[in-house]
Amino acid sequence: MKRGSTSPGADLRPSGLVLVLLAALSFACDGSPKQATALPAAQQHVSVRRLVFGMPLYRQNDDGTALRPFADYLSHSLGVPVEIRVAEPYQQLPALLLSGAVDIAELPPLAYVRARTANGEVRVVATVVISGNPTYLGHLYVKSDSRFHSLADLQGARIGYVNPDSSSGYLFPRDLLRQKGFNPDQFFSSSRMLGKHSLVLDAVLAGDVEVGAAEDVTSEWLGPTVRPEGLRVIAKTERIPNDCVAARPGLDAATQQALLRVLQELHPPVRDAAAIMSAIGVNGWIAADEARYDRVRAVLARETQSPAK
Repeated sequence: MKRGSTSPGADLRPSGLVLVLLAALSFACDGSPKQATALPAAQQHVSVRRLVFGMPLYRQNDDGTALRPFADYLSHSLGVPVEIRVAEPYQQLPALLLSGAVDIAELPPLAYVRARTANGEVRVVATVVISGNPTYLGHLYVKSDSRFHSLADLQGARIGYVNPDSSSGYLFPRDLLRQKGFNPDQFFSSSRMLGKHSLVLDAVLAGDVEVGAAEDVTSEWLGPTVRPEGLRVIAKTERIPNDCVAARPGLDAATQQALLRVLQELHPPVRDAAAIMSAIGVNGWIAADEARYDRVRAVLARETQSPAK
């Protein structure tokens, strides 16, 4: 799930791991937590000496600066140093979580399902809420003046996808076709993997592809006032669960619950709560429900079992 104030063409940079926000930002020289001047000291019991939180790299030139107040809040509230690592969300973050290099990671839904399949000890802690909703949609976009007016009209068109690891930019749009009786491998005349949701939209507008599969841009991942003009939605997927906060194998339940409480407490009247959540592009978090991601598992199973071309 993409979000945050950014612009088309700048939602994801396929770069290496970026380490930001060392524990020293939130802790005094003697190792004790600094008093957060704008945040409450609602410390929770955790059994780890520090917590490494992996966050997805969705925005170009993201050096983690916008996450500093979030890390300060977590450090102060949990009573332990919190270090943020920013990484590419589809491959790097799941690998970091599975290896134990990060304790907690915000993962896209498909990345979470695959990580839990790889190791059943991975646990979902919370689901992100964006635009007031814990779910979102995938859309098939065409140009506003396109000759296409229905899903069936798209047969033989040239499509642009994000990549095979994207729920809204690949997996769910293909399943939409499958549920309507079409073979997604044979339906289009050609397909391209463009790597970013915004690049899919750009390709549709430029005429490089005739239809593009990407996330619902009426959510706030392009910012609350950014709406690409010249596009029309021709079809929508079923609702997809948002990114989740997942715990590494072996992270104790008490620490997971403490983190969940602190995330849920980040709302007014906590001072600067709105600014912190705006900087990371969320409205809040709700408690985890593993069954919420069964929808992704079912779609992935159909994709995996789909006959070859």
